Parts: sequence; C-alpha cells; structure tokens
Amino acid sequence: MGETVRKKKRYVALEAHGIERITPLDMFELVAHMVKEIFGDYGLAETELSWVRTVDKNNVAVIRCGKDQVEKVRFATLFIKKIGDVKMSLRVVRISGTVKGAIGKR
Repeated sequence: MGETVRKKKRYVALEAHGIERITPLDMFELVAHMVKEIFGDYGLAETELSWVRTVDKNNVAVIRCGKDQVEKVRFATLFIKKIGDVKMSLRVVRISGTVKGAIGKR
C-alpha cells in the first residue's frame, strides 16, 4: 500500500482593527465566510481552514490553513469590512509554519 502524505500547514496570525472586542472564533468565522463567498464551497474546503488558538493580546487570533492556500486566506481578509453594523478590518500580522512562530514578536 502507498504511503499517506501529510500536507503542510501554515499558521496565520490575524489582528482586528476598528472594533473594541471580538472573539477569535468570530474572526475565524468571518474569514471562513468570506473565503466561501469568494471561492465557493470547494474553495473553502480546499483551504482546510481551522481555528487554532487565541493569543493573550487583544483581538489577535491564529488560524491554520494549507500551505498552498495562504494567498486565498490573505485575499479574503482584504474584503472583510464590517461585522454587523460596526466597521472593522482584519490584518494579517504574521504567517509561519509553526504556531509559536505565528505568535512571535510583531
């Protein structure tokens, strides 16, 4: 039988601006929704998005995606302009191959 090849992942640290408090899970859902709107269900599945963890700092979260799908995630964050009636934006702070690297110094 053939060997299973494990796909490489990238960890993307996101920071919310223009809003006082937002949960990291809400940030993940915003990104997932925008990826689905732009690239469809297949594009969302292809990115292999998952929520990883919250960083102690305000409005910062880390999400995981496939290595070759990082550009889709970055592209989708550009189109996030508001949550409900509150204007806000998400900024990609850092992209890394490890969670520790994504959280690292900014």
